[in-house]
Amino acid sequence: MKSFFLIYCLLLISSAIYAQPGVGPEVGIGMSTMRFAPSTHPILYTSGAASPVFSGKVGALIDIPLNKHTYFQSGIYVSHKGAERSFSFDTNDSFNETVHQTIYLNYLELPLCVVVKSAVQGKGRFMAGLGVIPAYIAGGSYQMQDKGVDQGIAFNTNTSGKVIANQTFKGFDIGASITAGYE
Repeated sequence: MKSFFLIYCLLLISSAIYAQPGVGPEVGIGMSTMRFAPSTHPILYTSGAASPVFSGKVGALIDIPLNKHTYFQSGIYVSHKGAERSFSFDTNDSFNETVHQTIYLNYLELPLCVVVKSAVQGKGRFMAGLGVIPAYIAGGSYQMQDKGVDQGIAFNTNTSGKVIANQTFKGFDIGASITAGYE
């Protein structure tokens, strides 16, 4: 591990001699969704689905050349992600329930990626990279509609609230990053 760290430091030092790092703003839009764990006993849902919602990010990127074609990219971003999910169970006519939930999460992200570029800077080039994105929840919101029948009595409730790190959801999250493009 120490030798890996030493080699990494030497690459960064040599890259600083080779070329100047690039810094700039980055804004992006997309779609995001979440994976939800299936319910467990005593209530086993008979159906469930998650749908994507629009997402986005804004922040700054730094592009550090390690050699002629390999770059280390990092940055800091504020991102907005979420999902819609619906689930229900129907055990009999006197006990059934349908739930629809919309969740929006705001994250602080610190992506760490290694990118390979096909040509030198200043000319059009293809790029591809892999990395990880550690993130921490900076807030968010949720809305939930719950309706059904319990012992023959109908109910319909609407709930909304704020997402608080380590209370509503775990605060720390880590994701994988795959990137490809042309610049």
